[in-house]
Amino acid sequence: MHRARADCTANTSDPVDGQAMHRARADCTANTSDPVDGQAMHRARADCTANTSDPVDGQAMHRARADCTANTSDPVDGQAMHRARADCTANTSDPVDGQAMHRACADCTANTSDPVDGQAMHRARADCTANTSDPVDGHAMHRARADCTANTSDPVDGQAMHRACADCTANTSDPRIVQQCKEIVLLVLLTPVILWVVKPCTGLVLVVLLTPVILWVVKPCTGPVLIVLLTPGIPG
Repeated sequence: MHRARADCTANTSDPVDGQAMHRARADCTANTSDPVDGQAMHRARADCTANTSDPVDGQAMHRARADCTANTSDPVDGQAMHRARADCTANTSDPVDGQAMHRACADCTANTSDPVDGQAMHRARADCTANTSDPVDGHAMHRARADCTANTSDPVDGQAMHRACADCTANTSDPRIVQQCKEIVLLVLLTPVILWVVKPCTGLVLVVLLTPVILWVVKPCTGPVLIVLLTPGIPG
């Protein structure tokens, strides 16, 4: 018999499926069968709705608020529709890759394909940025909010959400950083030519001396830059 408070009633057998009925308060209703999926519906309060699937880990979600809606079947792909709030929209098919689109609230945008790694981009809010590759372990980085902190569980698909900082500046797959890298590489590639024209001898020495520093700045492109710098050799 599980008793959470002094006003709780005894843990009795559920008249529906015969299983133990857990009641945390005296105003709770019986543990009945969920009208949607037939599974046992645990209710902690009298105003709770059906036992739906948890949007975090996919496990049974015990609902303690009255504004939750039931776990219904998605009209698009027939899969379970995970809804965390009453104002959520249906779990529809993504117009980009056809996969199920999980939406946690009404202001979410569509689950589109990530322009960086092509993987599905889960967005829990409209102010989220793209799902990019984590610079640490290379796995997909799910961002549920723009102000997310360190690695938490993604409220959309339950996968690990790798966030190093709010603006994800360290993320090397960020299109902005990639563009910046390309610009720096172009400058580095043109430097030997410019210096050779201006000062053939001094310029070449200067390039050799500055190469380690330049390569450190453009670390993501170290390989290609080093090859290009060493390939021509000494002009003339």
